[in-house]
Amino acid sequence: AVSAWFHLAQLGSVPLEMTSDHTEKLLDVNDVLNGNHSIFFPRNSGREPIQFYLTAGLINLFGLEMGFTTLKLGMALAFLISLVYVYKLGCEVGSKWTGLLLLAMVGIASWTNILARSGMRLVLAPVFVAPVLFYLLRGLRLARRNDLVLTGIFLGTGLLGYSAFRI
Repeated sequence: AVSAWFHLAQLGSVPLEMTSDHTEKLLDVNDVLNGNHSIFFPRNSGREPIQFYLTAGLINLFGLEMGFTTLKLGMALAFLISLVYVYKLGCEVGSKWTGLLLLAMVGIASWTNILARSGMRLVLAPVFVAPVLFYLLRGLRLARRNDLVLTGIFLGTGLLGYSAFRI
């Protein structure tokens, strides 16, 4: 709840101004809404699609306005969902208390807050790193094939989020 407050409070006004990158993202969202269902968007040297589909989904499902706040909301919600895996990862490498400490630290850290609130897709890199690491470590520790399959699924999906995830 505390992390959600940090990531969602005054989302419409902080940060207030868009950049040219946000404008081009909204053009890509508009393309999705108008039936262009690409897996790669060529504007601004090329972009991966998850943010555009997530934003278009929020617009279609909840009737939100296509704008800067919806871009920011999509990225903030994606990050908040990833905190489940941050907690699970902490429990996997330590204990329940390790998971809670990691959750608290990542959930209110300034860098995660700034990334998620900026409306930029770069927040998708840590969003997918947490489940990949969780399923990989648990799959190796318990020798569970399904966890390793989930590692691959999240790894492949993460490649559709942000180019820095490749590293």
